[in-house]
Amino acid sequence: MGKIVVLVGQSGAGKTTIASELHPEDGYIASCEILRAEVARRGLEDTHENIHTVGMDFQNSDPPWQGARVLEASKDVPFFVFDGPRTPTDIEFLQESSRDVEVVGIYADRKIRYRRIFEREGTPITREHFMTRCIDEVVEAGLNDCLRKANIYLFNNRTSLPAIREYSKTFWTDLKNDRIPQSELYGLSEDDDMETFEGKLRHISFKTTSSPKVCELMRNYFNNEESQLKEYRANKLHIEVFI
Repeated sequence: MGKIVVLVGQSGAGKTTIASELHPEDGYIASCEILRAEVARRGLEDTHENIHTVGMDFQNSDPPWQGARVLEASKDVPFFVFDGPRTPTDIEFLQESSRDVEVVGIYADRKIRYRRIFEREGTPITREHFMTRCIDEVVEAGLNDCLRKANIYLFNNRTSLPAIREYSKTFWTDLKNDRIPQSELYGLSEDDDMETFEGKLRHISFKTTSSPKVCELMRNYFNNEESQLKEYRANKLHIEVFI
């Protein structure tokens, strides 16, 4: 059986755009499409709120339900991509199987993610609504738990869609041929405070690394982000801290 690649990232990080440059014979399934199909089956409107509610229903009743579907769909495919799990249980389920699993965490600056979502949706999204989505994903669904499981990080801070697509082709070729840089730190350091660290992340346009040190630093970053979002939800931090 072939490799399974799990793409993890918050809304607007660029997961679907990156996945769109897969070779046509590669396998692919998106968490959001699985959830949208269930939303439609229940006769609900296709909104972020309904998708989140359905996802939480499944997460509470059958945590690895999407992971099981991925294993079944990928059993005869040499290279298969699972786009956007919202819970670490699905990733753990795949990792505990006999399959070769890579977890790719896709990071994009919060302001860039907000701009992408604002531009792609028919109804303009307010900053407050965007922050509600961040809380839904990170605090309620546990998305940062997924991001902390990444063994590869891809930094996607470019705003040019053609440039992202062109780099995505290179990324998939490098991943399939085990050419992801293992030691590149891109200037990130454990000596940075979180504000400095986030500022450095913001300026990494489109790079990839499998450095264990960067993975450790990113785990710390996502821990801090989750704590800050909880403070924001409790009205202890102003929205200007985030966006």
